[in-house]
Amino acid sequence: MIREPEPCDAPVVASLLERAYGQPEEAKLVDTLRKANDLLTELVWEQDGAILGHVSVARHLHPEDWCIISTTAVDDTVRGRGIGTDLVRAALEAARQQNAGAVTVLGNARYYQRFGFTKSAASALETPFPKDITLMYPIRIENAEIMAELVYPSAYARL
Repeated sequence: MIREPEPCDAPVVASLLERAYGQPEEAKLVDTLRKANDLLTELVWEQDGAILGHVSVARHLHPEDWCIISTTAVDDTVRGRGIGTDLVRAALEAARQQNAGAVTVLGNARYYQRFGFTKSAASALETPFPKDITLMYPIRIENAEIMAELVYPSAYARL
């Protein structure tokens, strides 16, 4: 079941993120985004009382109506069962419901392309991160291949 996390879920989410990414930076990123109120949405996948997946979406500072999938993580014991796919789709739907103009992601192109993210849509974006891992999902078609500077929340400065 996909749901919003409760405050008491934070340590479990942090542990999941550290295991999934093999380092603590992503857990720190989510915690910092959460404390700064920079998250558009945060969702967990819970099954039989255990949190087995997580996705977080933060707001870009510019363009103002854009957001970024900050983290996607699934417990090793249940990978390949569609939990990550369901979480990303739910995150994209949450962005649509919040009238986001586009969603970006820094990540594996092969994974995120199945949801409609492309490097070509992000090709004209100015970003402080490598272009080969910057993808965009234009919710509004006029944002595809738009020239814009991506300004990330301050939590991204530590990446």
